[in-house]
Amino acid sequence: MERAYFMKLSKIYAFVPFFAALCSVSAQEGAASAPSAPASEPSVSAQGSAPASSQDRSYVEDFINKDADLFWVDSSSGRENKVRFKSADSSKLILVDVSGGGEISVPKGASNFKFFLKGGDNWNRARYAYGRGNWDEAIAYLRPMVYPVIGMACLPKENFNAHAHIETLISSLANAGRYKELSALLGALPLSECPQSLIEVACAAGKELVANGYADDVVQVLDRFSFDSSNMDSVSDIMDLLSSLRKAGKLKECLVAYTKLGNVEGNPDKNAALIWMSYCDLALGNRMSAEVYLSGMKLERSDVNFSLLQMVKGMLKASGEKPDYSVALDMFAEGIVYGSPSNPWMSELMFNAGCAYKKLKQFTAANEIFAQISSFWPGDSFSEKAKKEIVPIKKKDEKTDNRE
Repeated sequence: MERAYFMKLSKIYAFVPFFAALCSVSAQEGAASAPSAPASEPSVSAQGSAPASSQDRSYVEDFINKDADLFWVDSSSGRENKVRFKSADSSKLILVDVSGGGEISVPKGASNFKFFLKGGDNWNRARYAYGRGNWDEAIAYLRPMVYPVIGMACLPKENFNAHAHIETLISSLANAGRYKELSALLGALPLSECPQSLIEVACAAGKELVANGYADDVVQVLDRFSFDSSNMDSVSDIMDLLSSLRKAGKLKECLVAYTKLGNVEGNPDKNAALIWMSYCDLALGNRMSAEVYLSGMKLERSDVNFSLLQMVKGMLKASGEKPDYSVALDMFAEGIVYGSPSNPWMSELMFNAGCAYKKLKQFTAANEIFAQISSFWPGDSFSEKAKKEIVPIKKKDEKTDNRE
């Protein structure tokens, strides 16, 4: 028993020297993924700055049927008209000719139609304010530009130049902590059709909302994403958002989304989606459903998701009426050895290994692992859980424990 215990523990300890460095790298990468400021700052004074409303609320309704400096250009004829966005459906946009020419129906796929938002000095002022961290000022300038055209975000970048305006407003709202307005803005975006860069910014903003207690709002936004083969470039961003929601306890909603993603052929994250689907099933008490999927899933040890699969398989073995903690521990240990400290599930995997040792009354090993989690992931939710699992051991108990 003692030999097996030290063999398992040595496998886990083999990765210890790498944890701190890789956790630091992961934190830097996470910070780098946040929406960034425009590449260059215009040297324009923010004179005549528009006062920002102090109320955090939705502003979508305030700007319905309002004019923006929006121009429709027919590239084949060179004709340019100032227009107002009215509505959109699955195939076309409806705009109003501001000069009195009536409504214009434009097919979404018409490449010869381009739309330009001419923000002028106010766009420059918004960017200048953004670059200086004056979020409320940037927001005040951006609202009358962005909200009247929010329904046009479905157009590709080559046909519509206002994606940068939208992304800057999203980032400004997140930085200003205007979470109600940010939630309403994301809820108004046609996310199922938006370009990948905008979806990336929206998902980062969604994670910010979840972190600040707006998980229910993000669940509503989740329904606006497309979970089919047309949106595969954005799968990794959506998976990151689902991870935030899952950790916030939105297991039922994540289960539905993971199931959809797991059934899309060509999805590069198909295996991860199916494993997390089984994880949610297991957490919700649907043990039989989780067992069906996990029993049929086999991955090479070199696969990045092998470690995750071993964690969930181990959790399955450690659950139910007759849990087998010894087999579960073997699976957890294998997942740790063939995983990476930078895997986002590693703290949870280590926690599960510690709990398995504790269930087997190997308290010294359990305490060592719980201490590692607290040391290497101090801000992680499993760090706090691990601290609570540590068991005080008297010297007499240690001798007994080491003989196991």
